[in-house]
Amino acid sequence: MLQKQSKSTNFQFLQNSRYKDNDYFVFFRLIRIENCLIASAALLLGNTLADGIISVKVIHGMIAAFFLTAASNIHNDYLDYQVDKINRPERPLPKGKFSMKWTVLFSILFYSLGLCVTFFWEWKYTLFYLLLVVLSLWYNMVGKKIAIIGNITIAFFGALVPFMGAMIAENVAKGVFPALLVFIVFLAREIAKDMDDKEGDLFNSIKTIAFYLNDHQVQMILIGLNCIVVVVLTLKFFFYNSYFGIINSTLFFLIIGLFGFMIYQFYKYPKKKKTFWRFTANLYKLVLVVGILFLLSHYYQV
Repeated sequence: MLQKQSKSTNFQFLQNSRYKDNDYFVFFRLIRIENCLIASAALLLGNTLADGIISVKVIHGMIAAFFLTAASNIHNDYLDYQVDKINRPERPLPKGKFSMKWTVLFSILFYSLGLCVTFFWEWKYTLFYLLLVVLSLWYNMVGKKIAIIGNITIAFFGALVPFMGAMIAENVAKGVFPALLVFIVFLAREIAKDMDDKEGDLFNSIKTIAFYLNDHQVQMILIGLNCIVVVVLTLKFFFYNSYFGIINSTLFFLIIGLFGFMIYQFYKYPKKKKTFWRFTANLYKLVLVVGILFLLSHYYQV
């Protein structure tokens, strides 16, 4: 168990020496491990839909996607330290769990580990990974402060992950469909996150989409994005499906139900705005997970 540690211990990068039981997972919260796993699964999805096989190269790709996402999340938290004191005080950095110096080192380490993994591939994949790194750095340092452009950038970043999986399978054309779906869901989620982070962003003079659009306008945008995904998945399920498996059918109705619930909530719109937007952003993360499982089950006809 983690107990009070002296400065000579392996946990010296942790600022506080008094822990609750769940502080075993403080590092997982820093990298947001659920996002890292979703990125790995998205790459696997892109490879699978492109008729690829689970090879060593695919496993390397999933590891690289995991490291890249972890590095980007850590770098983002480092730059958002002042903002997160208001918006996300429960995160490890605002709570003082990590020093700023170690946060930077962790981010560099994970970016580098992901790059090292790509050295096992052809040079074109290494260049593609470097493109993702540059896109991640630009978004964290510049893009997220630009309304709409920042949202599109991070959605594009997310969409490139399944596209990279299709590249590994040498069938990029089949990577376009999952990439577009991921782009739309990512875009919707980032807009919801901007609404949730509005208070801290405005305090730090960051003008996101929440500064320019009112709540009703944002809700209409999200309803539109949700409807696009619902229509596409419905067509995929009913018209491009030769076998209606139990798992695939269950996941289809679950994801349609999640989108329907969000659309209903957008119309209803509860009074607790901040709670509502954070809940919505988390729902989009769940939609990503269910959506990936649905498309995989559709491919394997289970």
